[in-house]
Amino acid sequence: MMKRLAVAAAATALAMLPTAALAAGSGYYTTSNTTLLASGCFFHPYVTTLSLSSDVTDWILETRIIAPDGSVADLDVDFGEGGGERTLAEDTLLCSSSDKPGAYTISGKLTTYGPFTPTEEGIGAATFQVAAYVPPPAPPAVDVDGAATKLPAPDKRSLRFRLRAFPTPTGYVEGKPLVWKFKLDQRRAVKVTQEAGDSYTYSREFSPGSGLHKIVVWKNGVRERKFSIRLG
Repeated sequence: MMKRLAVAAAATALAMLPTAALAAGSGYYTTSNTTLLASGCFFHPYVTTLSLSSDVTDWILETRIIAPDGSVADLDVDFGEGGGERTLAEDTLLCSSSDKPGAYTISGKLTTYGPFTPTEEGIGAATFQVAAYVPPPAPPAVDVDGAATKLPAPDKRSLRFRLRAFPTPTGYVEGKPLVWKFKLDQRRAVKVTQEAGDSYTYSREFSPGSGLHKIVVWKNGVRERKFSIRLG
């Protein structure tokens, strides 16, 4: 009879002691689930919310970011003391050169320490998407265009003109250069090649009484302008 009473008393005493379940915790992750376009490297944010019982003395949170192929893209460990509500704002670094596109899962294990045996709990997971980087289409190319313009002369014996290449329009890239040719009277033709924004000015003074002089200008092989002067 005494032995039975001793066993019963021990069982009652154990039942009255605090258990490891009291020093427990729970939590969950939240993150943006919109598709992120990965160009280079970027930080993807997420938030961890923990709820710890009042008798927690210490806790450890292990967070894993699992890639679409099942590999671990990131591993983070947080430590803390005491119970209560905790909110942790964190992020993970992802790079388009090394990380896979697809669905990523944030999951974790929370270990809490109290007066007795530690407890471990998995906390609510969250997912987010990373899309493969698609480079924007290259802007279209436009060949360089321009105009030939007669300029005022400082005297009546001179002929002046300017060949000007227009700037490349917004939203385009520069294509083929502009090729000019101009020929004075029966002289050999002169070739001028221009990139966007270039300018070329020609000036010639003629002798008095030398008669009619003509300059013919071609733009990309097509006759564009004719300038003339007559000195009697």
